[in-house]
Amino acid sequence: MFKTGCFILEGLNSFATVFYFWYLYFYMQKVFGFGNKANLALAALSGGVYVFAAWWGGKFAQKFGYFTALKLGLAARRTSKDSIWRLRACSMIRAKAS
Repeated sequence: MFKTGCFILEGLNSFATVFYFWYLYFYMQKVFGFGNKANLALAALSGGVYVFAAWWGGKFAQKFGYFTALKLGLAARRTSKDSIWRLRACSMIRAKAS
């Protein structure tokens, strides 16, 4: 049962990643004026990063344990989200002060 839950979780993660990157391409087109070639280059770059990260993450998880890898990944995601939130808050304060 646990293994089935892990496979379902991985499938949902894959599904969410695809939706996120679809949004990213439309966002880059609308906000930064990316054309088809630029979006294709972005897709190739992000795919390469994703492949490398998945390969490295799998090796890390096999060596140190899956729950350790999950905890580290969640901590890294939390830290990056907090950092981005703080940077956006600082830029909003700076923009209001100007």
